[in-house]
Amino acid sequence: MPTPYTTRPVIWQSVLLMSLIDCVIVAVALGLLAVLIRHREEARRLHLMPGLALTLLGVMTIAAFYGFDLITMLVLPHFIGASRAMHLMEDLHLNLSWVNTLAGIGAISIGMSMLLRRLIPRAANALAASQAAEEALRETNTRLERQVEERTRALKEDIRERERIEQRLREGKLRYRGLFDAAPIALWEEDWSGVKRLVDDWRSAGGGDLETYLDERPEALVEASAAIRVLNVNRETLKLYRALDKESFVEAINARLAQTPFMQLRERLIAFSQGAHRITCEGEDTRANGEPFLTRITVDIPREHRGTWDRVFAAMEDVTEVRRLSAQLTHQACHDAITGLVNRHEFDRRLEGLLERARAEGTEHVLCYLDLDHFKVVNDSCGHTAGDELLRQLGFLLQAQVRKQDTLARLSGDEFGVLMQECSLEQAERVTAAILHAMETFRFRWDERSFNVGVSIGVVPIVSTSSSSSEVLRAADAACYAAKERGRNRSHLYDSSDAMLDRRQADMNWVGRINHALEEDRFELAFQAIVPVDRAVQEGPHHELLIRMSDDQGKLIGPGAFLPVAERYRLSTLIDQWVVRTAFQWYAGHPRELDTLHLCSINLSGQSLGDREFLKFVIHTLQEFETPAEKFCFEVTETAAIADIASALHFIRELKKFGVQFSLDDFGSGLSSFGYLKSLPVDFLKIDGLFVKDIATDPVDLAMVKSINDIGHELGKRTVAEFVENDEILQRLHDLGVDYAQGYGIARPKAIGELELRRAAS
Repeated sequence: MPTPYTTRPVIWQSVLLMSLIDCVIVAVALGLLAVLIRHREEARRLHLMPGLALTLLGVMTIAAFYGFDLITMLVLPHFIGASRAMHLMEDLHLNLSWVNTLAGIGAISIGMSMLLRRLIPRAANALAASQAAEEALRETNTRLERQVEERTRALKEDIRERERIEQRLREGKLRYRGLFDAAPIALWEEDWSGVKRLVDDWRSAGGGDLETYLDERPEALVEASAAIRVLNVNRETLKLYRALDKESFVEAINARLAQTPFMQLRERLIAFSQGAHRITCEGEDTRANGEPFLTRITVDIPREHRGTWDRVFAAMEDVTEVRRLSAQLTHQACHDAITGLVNRHEFDRRLEGLLERARAEGTEHVLCYLDLDHFKVVNDSCGHTAGDELLRQLGFLLQAQVRKQDTLARLSGDEFGVLMQECSLEQAERVTAAILHAMETFRFRWDERSFNVGVSIGVVPIVSTSSSSSEVLRAADAACYAAKERGRNRSHLYDSSDAMLDRRQADMNWVGRINHALEEDRFELAFQAIVPVDRAVQEGPHHELLIRMSDDQGKLIGPGAFLPVAERYRLSTLIDQWVVRTAFQWYAGHPRELDTLHLCSINLSGQSLGDREFLKFVIHTLQEFETPAEKFCFEVTETAAIADIASALHFIRELKKFGVQFSLDDFGSGLSSFGYLKSLPVDFLKIDGLFVKDIATDPVDLAMVKSINDIGHELGKRTVAEFVENDEILQRLHDLGVDYAQGYGIARPKAIGELELRRAAS
């Protein structure tokens, strides 16, 4: 059956074209609907739904019309015929097409207008944002390019700097190797990384307590020693061990470490495991030829190797000679140089020990204080050399009479002491009787002359109720004084009811005389010159001030008579105040002498050193008289300085702030001050005259003076020799390099007024 439009080709072509148009319009409408449904959330967020809905409504209106038109063209002709369908389509187009088109276009126009009002500002904003983003991107790119260029330059400079650093490191390693090998001290380079791993394992196994672990497993030290590898040693190490070849020496040392740990290994392991990175210890080793020697080793782990211990450096010194000299000095510090007996310092220390034992254990001991009778006769008639020989012989004699466990000491010039430990008074009486008998039969012969020398002995028990060492010594001195008073060459047991009262009465007489002299200003100053040993040194006047006391008849009394009593009864500081004030006042009143003065030395007692008020007095007096402090030097004895080292240091440091200088007097009398000398900021050392007076004939005294002088110079201190009695002694001092000399061979003490006369005469 033919199609409805086959009889009319033109109509068929029109229907076909219109059908195609209708399909396109319907497809567009459906596509818009699908887009709206798919992007409804985005449209809602952008507030485009109203405009899109109106636009879609307009399109759908037109699409509905053309859809119906399509149905009319394609479907209805089959039911109502083509002619009637055409008429119906014509009526539809004539009557509804313009209405439908107008409504659809209107809805589309309104919808598009709403969309444009929404989209155009947003598009403009998006365009502006895009342009801004592009500009920011360009700026960012430019900045990044600059940064890349700068970083590239920096990297190139870094590379060059690293190359320079690497070059310096290579040069540094070469220098290090050169310095390591050429160092004047024995150096070792070792690898302890294996030891570190062992220690970490042991600490974990021992709960962190390495010390306990090593105590329980001594074989661990062997394992640790075997883990040490010696990498390198320098030439000085080979010299120290008398080894010829480095490789064979290192191989031998590593072999020895693999078999036997050295004695300080345990100490080093514990110290390093506790965080220490440097440790110094001493021990004994053996040279290649089998000769033993003493070493001091400082082992250090550098900072960059402390986590691994892969590099450990050790510096080794041969201290054999140092220890020998130290032992010798220690012996000399505790023993008298003339007799070889224990000296006063060591005697006092042992006395304190016996007092502590008596209090703690209730034991009984005895102190004997011996004062020689007629010793001064030998000393004055035959000289100091004879006196020293007498003291040496008496030392041997007395040592033979006391028990082996007793301590015999020389306390001062002609005084000895005996400490009898765990001894009853009955036993002490037998010992003192033996001493007295030996002294009675002893004859000292010198230059065909013979002398009898007696001894007076004071005996004091040391029991739990004894108060102090000073009180015990004071009681012994009192008992000895009583023995002398009762005829000499005898012993006396201390009894506070007689001897002490007698001695106290005698002392109190001196106390009264000293107080009267202070009240009546009956002290006088004298001076004794101190001169440079090197005559080429040109300096102004340099002297030491000395004090004298005038008695009721105007007779001058030397300081040896009243200063010991002043010291015992705490009058020394009053005397020191008088000397300091008088000296500063005198120089303030004599400006010409003050201008030419190089240095004036003033002696101070130990009591003044520990007196804070006296320190204030000195500072006030300096300021009152406006005297140049640098022209004055205070002399303190080594025993006074060391007796209260803290007070002495405070006193010295405070006055040195003003420029005052200090001298350590009687230095070397027992060598007790060597241990403190580094900490005492003194400017001069006055060498004890007991050593100086015989240096021309006694090589031991000469060696002692040389040692003291060398040590003083090494510490930057000038030295002064006392008791210079002749030109021969002065020449020896010049040969030794001593700086200054003082003594009767230089100048005798003179009244201070003669300074003025000498100035006027010049």
